[in-house]
Amino acid sequence: MFSNILRVAAISVISVGLVACTTEKEYKELAAALKSGPALRAKAVEKCIGKPLDWNAEMREALGWVANAADARNLKIVCQRYVNAIASGRLTYKDVQSLGQGELTPTMARVLRGS
Repeated sequence: MFSNILRVAAISVISVGLVACTTEKEYKELAAALKSGPALRAKAVEKCIGKPLDWNAEMREALGWVANAADARNLKIVCQRYVNAIASGRLTYKDVQSLGQGELTPTMARVLRGS
């Protein structure tokens, strides 16, 4: 049951797009849940693509530039890199918070570039 709660929490957080978690504890729970397996990460990527907060043309172009991807593909690439970096521990809570405030940390930029 606890793992189901974590899975729902992970998908809920990712489903709102590239938004910072409200607490560090929630972030750690999200990271642990995403680490549990590729199926959950794939579902989180689908949710990220399907229900983003602000995927307007300007945001897609900017993220495509950072991710070095064509506009048509950048949503999936950005979401995959973001979700995988949370699961692997590459992104810290501070990195995610900064993105939520419109700032791109060097680590976040590297993650989105795929390097």
